Amino acid sequence: MDKLICIGLATTSEAKIEGIKRAFEKAFPNSQIKVFPRKTISGVANQPFGRETSKGAINRVKNLIGLLNEDNVVVDYYVSCEAGIDNESIPGEFFSEQVVYIFNKSIRKGFFGKSSAWSIPKEDIQEIKELDLDKYLRKRGCTGLQDIGNGSYITRSDAVEEGVRAAKSSK
Repeated sequence: MDKLICIGLATTSEAKIEGIKRAFEKAFPNSQIKVFPRKTISGVANQPFGRETSKGAINRVKNLIGLLNEDNVVVDYYVSCEAGIDNESIPGEFFSEQVVYIFNKSIRKGFFGKSSAWSIPKEDIQEIKELDLDKYLRKRGCTGLQDIGNGSYITRSDAVEEGVRAAKSSK
């Protein structure tokens, strides 16, 4: 291993932590990755829609920076993932997605990435607004992004990893 890369994570979700670590291990294959997860607040609705999702991701990183500074933890990157509903890209349609925001401390610049998105039935949107997406999925026995029609399955860790890899590719 050449180098230690420290990453502050604006989550304590095991699935999100796993996806973030996998993405960074692929981006820095000869480095040791050490993570510092913290529970943070997004400052947006419990289930964000549209642009509120990216705003929540940025807010989580800002709050994470404060928490890690209080704990005297020094990191190279700050990372957040916000699960949201895209209701803007295709009029009248709703998609679940992970929006990732990575702030690179050394260049003092942030980058966004997104996971692939899956379609949510319009008739379920009100229920999701009332419950939030996680509770909606658990109620249906899903632990990830699931396409019932063809049996394909993408876990939350996979979606987060994809979003992180997209954000890391943005620099």
